[in-house]
Amino acid sequence: MTRRTTRGGRSWFRPALSTIALRWLLAVAACLAGPAPALAADTVDPKPSRVIDLEGTIGRGLAVHMHLEVRDVVRRGGSEPTVVGEDYRGHYSYDRHGGRIELRGRFNAQGMGGAADEPTVEIAEYVEGRKTGVFIGTLDERRFHGTWETFEPPRQMPFRLRIVRSRPP
Repeated sequence: MTRRTTRGGRSWFRPALSTIALRWLLAVAACLAGPAPALAADTVDPKPSRVIDLEGTIGRGLAVHMHLEVRDVVRRGGSEPTVVGEDYRGHYSYDRHGGRIELRGRFNAQGMGGAADEPTVEIAEYVEGRKTGVFIGTLDERRFHGTWETFEPPRQMPFRLRIVRSRPP
């Protein structure tokens, strides 16, 4: 619904408050929905291809440990199956508090919408089934680093984790 208003002798339309509120709610819902599922032709291998243990900090010295199981995302649509990304499952904990926080995420080897030199890894955190934050960064053979974001209250902090062990399952 729009309302017609006159400003400076010209008439213009502006969206009603309810339309703005609806758009805002849809945007928030999309952000909280979590990582996008693999395409219909893509499947996540049921067995982990490797297990990674990391340690480091969030912000100015919040010490954490992270454990990730990495599974291949495989596209089966041609003569040969192709690995197109990685699926991450695991947990992390603050050294001071100790409780495990669930992690789930995905890495698209082609980047968002096509090829990329350094596509980002996005791993969301869940507390009691609710998405509460996300790690967005780069994962290589030695480290995982980037920005950690939380939603309530909204804040961002850098994180730096080094890989202490990477092994087959």
